This record gives sequence, structure tokens and C-alpha cells, in this order.
Amino acid sequence: MNKYEFIRELNAHLKGKVSEQEFADTISYYEDYIDSQIRTGKREEEVIAALGSPRLLAKSIITANNADESFAGRSEANHYGDYGSDTETTYTTNKFYINGHAVPIWLVLAIVLFVVVLVLVLVFKALVFLAPVLLVIACACIIYKFLTGRL
Repeated sequence: MNKYEFIRELNAHLKGKVSEQEFADTISYYEDYIDSQIRTGKREEEVIAALGSPRLLAKSIITANNADESFAGRSEANHYGDYGSDTETTYTTNKFYINGHAVPIWLVLAIVLFVVVLVLVLVFKALVFLAPVLLVIACACIIYKFLTGRL
């Protein structure tokens, strides 16, 4: 497979499944990438082989694009065909995005739970340390008020 065939097949699998801007950016990126790799001395066939199947690459791009849309609140589940089959597959995202990086929700929840427990432990340790001091201060205030007759 050469560059023209690769781009044509990628084009066919992406057209209509991602936004026009995403489509144009993706096609431009892979054309530039292939050209830059060829300029470094690699053979065109090597570069194309390293990229893999245009169909699978398109599927990955569509999945990533749909996950970004889901994160933006546009949809909870993403539906799209399975390239050539009549079945429809539903994909849901169980990810939380931090600075554009997908993090599993279970990991975010575990970190939040750890931080909450850590804060509670620190608060209780502070109370245990301060309780005797506060008790002595309270007793001193009561004795002072009793002795000065303000009680």
C-alpha cells in the first residue's frame, strides 16, 4: 500500500463519522507525517506499514473523537457502525478527563476517598492533641470568673 491508497482508505472510513474540522486535520496530519518520515530516509511502504490498517486507525480516531464529545456533555453513549457489518455497537466512557488525559473513574474515586480519610485523620489527631489544652484553658477561665465574682 502506498501513501495515496492509505489516505484514500482513511478518508473513506472517516468521512461523515467525525466533524469536518477533525476530518481535515486528521487527513492533513497523516499526509504530513508520512512525508516527514520519508524525508528522514524511511521507505514509503515502511511508514505505511508502521501506521497499520487505515480502517483500524479511523476506528480509533472516531472512538477518541466520540469520547471527547461525551466528556463535553454532548452524549452519554456513542453509537456507530462496525465498519461493514450491519450491527451497531454502543460504547460508553468510564473515564474522567484531567488535562485531556483519560483517567478511570474508579481511580479518581479512590484518590478522593483517600484524601477525605486523610483529612479526617488529621482533624481528629489535632482534636486529640488540643483537647487537653482546651480543657485546661476552659477550667482556668471558669476558676478566674469564679474568683473575680463574674460567674
